[in-house]
Amino acid sequence: MRYKKGVKKMFFSGWMFVLFLCGSVMMGCGSKDSIVGTWYSWESDHTISFYEDGTCMDGDGTEIINYKQQEDGTLMFTWGLFGNERVLKRTEDKDRALEEDDDYYYLSKDTFVFYGTEYERQ
Repeated sequence: MRYKKGVKKMFFSGWMFVLFLCGSVMMGCGSKDSIVGTWYSWESDHTISFYEDGTCMDGDGTEIINYKQQEDGTLMFTWGLFGNERVLKRTEDKDRALEEDDDYYYLSKDTFVFYGTEYERQ
């Protein structure tokens, strides 16, 4: 069956629109801030790295800590022989995290506030 040129163009344009729409939706889903990467604090000259495998390590590399970032943003850390645990809640208020409030952290693009210290993504 042969189609006229106008029908082919409309069909092609329709598929391009569908692909564009799918791509836009997928990009929107991936916009969640990721903690994965290396973070550096200018004020304390300290580095902390979070890896995709669920481990993190501070700059001196003395201890590997396991972490899990839950859907609501909560960070759960476990470390040591006895499975020590620490839970930090995510806040959208940078000042609250900077107040050295050990229960909250702040993450937005290239800024990470952790235990009252501001870090920058490297």
